[in-house]
Amino acid sequence: MNHPMDYGVTARCLDLCGSVGQECSRAILDPEREGGLEQIDGPEKMAEAAKEIRLFLTTEINPKLATLKERMARYAEAINNMIDHGKSIPDEMQSLYNETGMNGLREILNLFLAKTSEPGGNIFYRGLLRMLYHRLNNSASVIVNAAFLDLDEASHGKFDRGRFPDHYVRLQTFDLTEKELTLQPWDIYQLADRSADLFQAQLLITSKGRIKLNREWGLRKRTPMIFINTHETIFGECAMELMRNAERAIQEDGGEITTSIGRVDGCVVFSVTDTGSGIDPDVMPKIFDDGFTTRPEKGGTGKGLNLVRTYVESIGGRIEVESSLGKGSTFSIWLPAANYEADQTAIAAPSGIHEEVKL
Repeated sequence: MNHPMDYGVTARCLDLCGSVGQECSRAILDPEREGGLEQIDGPEKMAEAAKEIRLFLTTEINPKLATLKERMARYAEAINNMIDHGKSIPDEMQSLYNETGMNGLREILNLFLAKTSEPGGNIFYRGLLRMLYHRLNNSASVIVNAAFLDLDEASHGKFDRGRFPDHYVRLQTFDLTEKELTLQPWDIYQLADRSADLFQAQLLITSKGRIKLNREWGLRKRTPMIFINTHETIFGECAMELMRNAERAIQEDGGEITTSIGRVDGCVVFSVTDTGSGIDPDVMPKIFDDGFTTRPEKGGTGKGLNLVRTYVESIGGRIEVESSLGKGSTFSIWLPAANYEADQTAIAAPSGIHEEVKL
């Protein structure tokens, strides 16, 4: 049996359910989708977003997951019986098993797509939806891949584990933990890696090889770690917005986006630099204004950068921008380092360590 998709590359998890997964991810991550976004007001908006998403999970997502798990368990039992009695598994059964599992996951992802297409929603709401979608997509890719492999082995008489396992029962129901809703210390490298990985996956869809992504923070194991007090999902949204903004600034002939991390005087600095068109000096004073956009004909709402600044300032930080017309721009988020110790060696963006990903 041929495997229709490559599940070995984590960055391509978005391909799990074809165009549905791509559209869903794009809708979740795009800060300029139709309807715009509301301003954030700190904990109140986080609680409001969590309440609405929990209702969505309870009434729509979790019942669908339970139905899919029950359905796939019945198929697994039928296949187990064939294996126990030494019977070959018909091609029709293999196709039915695979198509049922994939269609069930597509249906659930479609629910996420419909939810993210609704007007409104603050940055907390969008960030939590992105996290939940990414969690489902990652776990589903592993489950489906394992199911394909085991069914392939069983159909060729190579299955020696006694019974066909029901991988789909590993799909978990969803909820939001208090940890995900609370301001707390996070390692900046871990957060930056996650955002860059997800942005890289997006570029596979949108850039078509025109853009090169550089990460100037070296290997994934760093000592010491650098912590900031933030919300995991919301910082990820802010980082994604800056990287998508850099992508939009690069012209059709391509260019580079470079992300870097440093620490200066007790602050952590996360920067995104592009080789795009730069920002007109006459426009610069307005770029963080709510509703200001230079892309009205392409659906721009002027909400993304304003939301980034609003959130960063709400947790004691600031955002700065430097730009040269025709050469590119650098946006930098400055946040206080958490648990900063004076005897630690100050860490700047490592020189000579350059992780480059060509897309």
